[in-house]
Amino acid sequence: MCVHLLIISNIRHAWVMIYSSSRSYATEGNHLSYYNAKPIHLDLRPSALLVWVISLACMLFCFVLLLLPIHTGFKLVLMAVIVASSVYFMRHHARLSLMKSIVSLNVNIETGLQLNFIDGTRREAQVLGHSFVAPYLTVLNMRTLDDGKCISLILLPDNIEPDSFRHLRVWLRWGREAIPDAADLS
Repeated sequence: MCVHLLIISNIRHAWVMIYSSSRSYATEGNHLSYYNAKPIHLDLRPSALLVWVISLACMLFCFVLLLLPIHTGFKLVLMAVIVASSVYFMRHHARLSLMKSIVSLNVNIETGLQLNFIDGTRREAQVLGHSFVAPYLTVLNMRTLDDGKCISLILLPDNIEPDSFRHLRVWLRWGREAIPDAADLS
């Protein structure tokens, strides 16, 4: 049994060595220079799932607030703030109805990431390293290149086409290092 495991381990090690040596031309430093991404265009649509999540969080916080031993007037003020912020985030991220809501993304190897807002403006942005990427949720934390503002975008499987969502996640994990920074473009 041990001999079989040793043989399998050696075969696996040899295969990894052959595979990595054949791909050694591809890596330069810490990014993938061979990554050739096709342009990605994502049209966002309103997310019913995000509306439910924000609504449930709002109701939970209001319920917990009711259980706290504080003055009733203070509870009402805090509950009004929680409800108002929940409505704002629902309109901004879930319903995409505010003027600064992002309605589409363009990813291109020459231009990088472009954000298209509901009012028709277009801005270039850079994805920050503390973004979260998973099949069930992607949170893009970005910085605009023109004024340096930080923008967040919440993406769920119900507000993007699945194939485009997969392409974006692959680009975020493997390909965004290949896009030159704004400093390299000038």
